[in-house]
Parts: sequence; structure tokens; C-alpha cells
Amino acid sequence: MVAMGAWAQCPFFSECENNKNVTTVFITKAMLQMASELPGVNGDQMTLLRDKIDNVQIVTSENSSGRKFMEKRIGQFSPANGYELLMQVKEDGENVKISRLSLSNGKYRYVIVVNETKELAVVIAEGRLSLSDMKNFKGGEVVSGNS
Repeated sequence: MVAMGAWAQCPFFSECENNKNVTTVFITKAMLQMASELPGVNGDQMTLLRDKIDNVQIVTSENSSGRKFMEKRIGQFSPANGYELLMQVKEDGENVKISRLSLSNGKYRYVIVVNETKELAVVIAEGRLSLSDMKNFKGGEVVSGNS
């Protein structure tokens, strides 16, 4: 029997992964730990990848039927389901929302929804991430708190 806890997926991801109009990517803790050892990864990035993130789930679609499928399910990330809206930005046809759900043992699920004119993307990161970690992780790079 396989330990399912290591492969735990957000219900949104599970619902989307078999839709042919949607692209899904699931990155395990083991892969993140391997990525932390790549050349060019600095100490802060290494700590995030190796110690703080349990998994990353990515769901995207660039076609209308996939977007509609995803849009019907995005409501799962609402306050009614325990999610706290941390930030929302609307600019030039792009809408970005970042929400957080408290999980057990001091862990969180952060959800970033990027809704553009032609693409919808949802990135879900789970682990012992703090708001400071999320703030300092920008564009795939960890930046100093002074930026």
C-alpha cells in the first residue's frame, strides 16, 4: 500500500487533472529538494525548496473550455471554505488573487490565481511557508526584505 499523505493533492487539482483542456503539474517534496541542490540556488531559495515547501500544484488552461472548467471550481478558494484573501491586484485585463488556508501542524496552503484575457493559471504551494516567505519569493527568486 502506498502512503497517500505524500501525494496529497488539493481537491481543485484532483478535479482538474483528468480534463483534456487543462494542463496540470504536481511537484513533490523530493523533486523540490533535488532542485535546491542545483547550481545557482542561493541559501534562501535552498531553504524554501528543501525545508519549507511540501509540494507545488499548477493548473493552467489557454482555451475557453478549459478556462470555463477551472472557473467553475475556483470558488473552492473562498472564505466560506476557510480561505483568507491576502491580496488582489487588477491591472490591464489581469486579475491576480493570493489566498491562504491554514492546514494542520502549522502548515498552510497558498493559492495564487492569475486570470488573464487568454489564460487562467492556478499555483498552489503547501508547507510551512510564512507570509514573509511568500513576500520574499518573487519571480522565482528570493529577494531581500529590503527590496
